[in-house]
Amino acid sequence: MPPEPGRGIVALRPSTPADAPVVFRIESDARGRSMAAFGGEDSDSLDAFQSRWERLIRDRSVRVRTVLWNGEIVGWVGQFELFQKPSVAYWIDREFWGRGIATRALLALLAESPVRPMYARVAKDNVASRRVLEKCGFKLSGEEKGFARYRGVEVEELIYQLRAPRGSPKRHPQRAPRSRAPPRSVRATVPHARGVRRGPRNVRSRSSARVEWERAEGARVALKNPDGSPRGPRVRPRAGRPPPTCWMPPGPQRGRNGNFTVVPFVRPRTPTAARASSRASPSPDSPKPTRPRSRTSPG
Repeated sequence: MPPEPGRGIVALRPSTPADAPVVFRIESDARGRSMAAFGGEDSDSLDAFQSRWERLIRDRSVRVRTVLWNGEIVGWVGQFELFQKPSVAYWIDREFWGRGIATRALLALLAESPVRPMYARVAKDNVASRRVLEKCGFKLSGEEKGFARYRGVEVEELIYQLRAPRGSPKRHPQRAPRSRAPPRSVRATVPHARGVRRGPRNVRSRSSARVEWERAEGARVALKNPDGSPRGPRVRPRAGRPPPTCWMPPGPQRGRNGNFTVVPFVRPRTPTAARASSRASPSPDSPKPTRPRSRTSPG
């Protein structure tokens, strides 16, 4: 007696080359091919199907999962690029139709892949597959006509789309998510070189936590001078203190009310006493300079 609908355990596992003979037997069913309508020429022989199956498994842009029903292989479900759009497809053994396996397997795959929007194509007269897509949240977005190889005629094809729910961040398979700003604990300052005031208003360099966060996020590439030293503005030292001896590495530069205050480097003036001592003192034998007379002064 076959199990009732909804009874049993549906599980997904990564597909292996050993699954190819079983999957080829499932896809060789004449009724299943008639409902699917679309297929490739490499599905006619086991050798061609084996090579295509192994190629899909090695491709990192393709996610292929074997569907298990109570530990038995009953089909497959996968995600791939079709017409430069992320798409899904599935195939369940005809002996296990009507038990909700395709719906549960597709939901498990969608939970594993966060890519949105997701697309799927199905023949217009394939009512069962259309119901599976609608149960998983897909909406009808278009209609086209294409040649169905398994039927040998041109049939109407429906295009379904699954969008991300409102309020959720949009993700694209070829775009990395934006890096968020680091928390305040990452923006903490570290002890600085001699002569520079410590504190949030005169920070000379980034903290080690900030550097680690930027390396992990890939947010910034360090710029260097031709001699290998990091490039960036210098920090004005406090009065009466020696100037800093290193450059400030490039980083976030905020206003005076923020965590970072960067000002251009200004070389401090030499004290007046040092300037006076550095001048050459006049010799006692040298003539005393005379003040030139004015033309209007008397004779």
